[in-house]
Amino acid sequence: SRVGGYLDEVHFTDGAMVEKGRLLFTIDQRPFKTALDQAKAEQIAAQALVDFTKVQFERAQSLVGRGNIPVSTVDDRRREYLAAHARADGAHAAVARAELDLEYTEIRAPLSGRIDRRLISVGNLVDANLTVLTTIVSLDPIHFYFELDERQYLDYAARARTNGASLNEGAGNLKVKVRVADDRIPPAAGTLDFAENRLDRETGTMRVRATFANPDFVFQPGMFGYINVP
Repeated sequence: SRVGGYLDEVHFTDGAMVEKGRLLFTIDQRPFKTALDQAKAEQIAAQALVDFTKVQFERAQSLVGRGNIPVSTVDDRRREYLAAHARADGAHAAVARAELDLEYTEIRAPLSGRIDRRLISVGNLVDANLTVLTTIVSLDPIHFYFELDERQYLDYAARARTNGASLNEGAGNLKVKVRVADDRIPPAAGTLDFAENRLDRETGTMRVRATFANPDFVFQPGMFGYINVP
């Protein structure tokens, strides 16, 4: 959550598939609606002051032309008018911030995937940017991470260059296959799409990623598999 408050509602079933943008949690909105109403009231007052100081400034300009008031009075009215404008701009920004905070009370799914169980119950306090509410994992497509040693990296990089690409940029579009422990599940075909920009000094390896379509959700996050790279 980007704002703090007491959790008011939960809008999903534990373990369900959710779409990006779906409403998941609602934090008690009453304090934020009150803050928004207050900010709007201050905006109205600030705009009224702008209108009043504008009339005063225009009147002073008219009177100084006839010699009825000193020039210093016009300068004062101009300063008051500009200060009122600045206050109105601040009030407008306060309303925008209050509207944003109110919007943040509705926590929506940042991506599509399978959602975990709720980690906090209705009525509990949520700390902004601290309280973990749940987790979502993306399943389709799914990423497979593995390590290459230095010799393998040099071999695959040379292969990628012959295809007019680089291993780090799109990983040379090398086609790969992954199989899991259950031999009844056929190997899945995927593509190398990312490699880290350096080798780990301690292990002498580089982490590489392959991407696979997973429409049936056969592969799950955290699963172990064997990858075959040509």
